[in-house]
Amino acid sequence: MSDSKIYVFSDLDDTLISTKGKLPEGVSYETGAYDRDGAPLSFFSNHQKTLVSLLERANAIIIPITGRTSGALGRVNYSFQSYSAVSHGAVVLTPDGVVCDHWQKSVYDQPEDWFMILEKMNEQVQKYIDVNNLDARTRVIVDQNIAAYVSVKGSSAALEALEPMARDSLLGLHRNGRNLACLPPYACKKQAVEHIKQFLSIDTDDLVLGMGDSITDLPFIRSCHFGVIPVDSQIDRELVCE
Repeated sequence: MSDSKIYVFSDLDDTLISTKGKLPEGVSYETGAYDRDGAPLSFFSNHQKTLVSLLERANAIIIPITGRTSGALGRVNYSFQSYSAVSHGAVVLTPDGVVCDHWQKSVYDQPEDWFMILEKMNEQVQKYIDVNNLDARTRVIVDQNIAAYVSVKGSSAALEALEPMARDSLLGLHRNGRNLACLPPYACKKQAVEHIKQFLSIDTDDLVLGMGDSITDLPFIRSCHFGVIPVDSQIDRELVCE
């Protein structure tokens, strides 16, 4: 048992890093991620950094499972050494940062033209935004030449108005805070985690942890032995009754 390993499949934003407005009052912090211009955008609170350090001391292998694109993952102030799943699981990257061939083939073998489906959904959402003068913006995210998802960012009221349209489509739905994503079937964090696990040679005695804040993280967390959920996260607010 002394040779057993620890694997940590973890969401990033609002789990291991947070925007400044979501940091606990008075807590110390350091830069966790940068925007496209190189300015600090997200931060490790002292609590988050301590958790990461604890995992590092245990020689845990931290594997990001994130809604960030591969480009945005590269702006996180941490050196990940293993596989990663980005764009809500639509893209799986090898430890070298290139698209996993097996994963890419499974996406390209999809019978439907998901790029066209996502483009059509994006047009419908944009029309609804324009007609109803909503405080929101929408675009199709293409990551590593894979049509990943429709990204909608806006006010809570705008996303509330748009959510029924998203639920009535052929696409999956992620919504948390000011973000809504319409997801094709291959944009699935759980599937990405299961795919990555096949390449890690995880032993029966190895410990597998899942960490996430969103309701849509729960399926991949259930693929692990234990789940770590931040206090006051979407999962915490939905599942805990005081």
